[in-house]
Amino acid sequence: MKQVVIFGFSANPPANHHLAIIQELLKVFGKVIVIPRGTDQNKLSTAATTHNQRKDMVNLMFSDLPNIEIDFSDLDGNIFTPTWMIDQKYKTKFPDLEIWHAAGGDLIKGGGEGHSEIQERWQKGSEIWTNLNWAVIDNPDCPIDLKDLPPKNIIVKIGKLSGRSTTIRNKVATSQTISNLVSPEVEEYITKNGLYR
Repeated sequence: MKQVVIFGFSANPPANHHLAIIQELLKVFGKVIVIPRGTDQNKLSTAATTHNQRKDMVNLMFSDLPNIEIDFSDLDGNIFTPTWMIDQKYKTKFPDLEIWHAAGGDLIKGGGEGHSEIQERWQKGSEIWTNLNWAVIDNPDCPIDLKDLPPKNIIVKIGKLSGRSTTIRNKVATSQTISNLVSPEVEEYITKNGLYR
């Protein structure tokens, strides 16, 4: 069965490390669905930019990539769709495809003892942990412990990632360069619109 993987993220801002993850996922899966998530009550930083600004940056960063689909439904609807609902949506949309969900090693940490972020903080956490297919990102900055893996998993190994969105926002706020962390187009957009100051 053909597979598609869903990569949900805050896109605040979208950056080179996100691009590296998507490119690695494309090597494993036939298609990547990129979902910039709506404002998350657990991530107050997502309120620092407008939904349209995040949409603009996502288009600047990823629109030229082959075999990806960008789903702006969260940002367009001013909502935050839980993962179990996203899974249902895409199982209905693509009944002949196997749906997978990308998750960083930080999200599964403690999973072996039932204490991962997914299990404890996400809607229907225990249920989706057990029943969904997870593409777990394994990188040197956040190596995974095999005992923490969810039951249905694929490990996607990736090289060292440069930066995090939090780092980028902090660098902008303190007038440091971010040229090595985002595309030139996104850097220009952040500067032009005075974001993260």
